[in-house]
Amino acid sequence: MADAKIVVYSGLDGTSRLAVRVVREAAVLLARNYGVEVDVEVTEIPVGDTEAAQHGLPIIKVNDEVLAQASVPSLSLIVDRVFEYLASNIELGPLKFPVFCCTERTLRQTA
Repeated sequence: MADAKIVVYSGLDGTSRLAVRVVREAAVLLARNYGVEVDVEVTEIPVGDTEAAQHGLPIIKVNDEVLAQASVPSLSLIVDRVFEYLASNIELGPLKFPVFCCTERTLRQTA
């Protein structure tokens, strides 16, 4: 199971294609540098440049929250939003310290 999910609704215009590329690059960066698995889902809506702008495409959502609409977010903005999501979902133990589970995946990464 992935740690986060990014959904991109894109048109057939250059801005949408750039947004898809930036999101995929962010997913690779998060996986390689931080061990964070991100699912990237791309839904192409068959509209051209003019219609894409009218519909507000591309739309980028990080875990069901809109990150950007009709623009391309920066790589650092995507990474920051994923980390904000992960930080908000950390379980606190009885002493108010974060509880991390040790999975086979984390064992392989530390070995």
